[in-house]
Amino acid sequence: MAVVVTMILALIVAGIAQLMIAEMEMGRLVRWDAEAQYLAQAGLEHQIYLLKADKTAAAVPYTNYPATADQRTWYTTTRRCLLPTLDDCTINVAARRWCILSTGEIRRYNPDATFTVLLTRTIRAEVDITYGGASPLYGTPLKVSVLRWGEDLRASPTCP
Repeated sequence: MAVVVTMILALIVAGIAQLMIAEMEMGRLVRWDAEAQYLAQAGLEHQIYLLKADKTAAAVPYTNYPATADQRTWYTTTRRCLLPTLDDCTINVAARRWCILSTGEIRRYNPDATFTVLLTRTIRAEVDITYGGASPLYGTPLKVSVLRWGEDLRASPTCP
């Protein structure tokens, strides 16, 4: 009888342990998902900040943010002018409309100095920036309008 009770208790303990392990794994994945989303948002805000300061600013390269020793969290952006022709982006000094793709990544670095991307989230936004001011001419951002902002779930996200 004692052996049967011990086996039943052992099975209950094993079941609870398995449940706890599954809950911890799910919590880790949810945390990574939220981190990647916030990283993508940080990249988008970084790109908007750069475009406000300089309308010809390049895309944000891969950035480890916050800079940590394990280099686990990264974001990067791409941006494309959405004015009717590409020349409008260089000629039109008063306004620019941008499509910005920002990707947040959670990585794990391997002993052989390579890395594995564990999770990515991508946000696509359309941003209209109107410039004005006297000196330098059209150098001050007067208005920033975010026309669209949302997650891009496509396998290969691109701006239209």
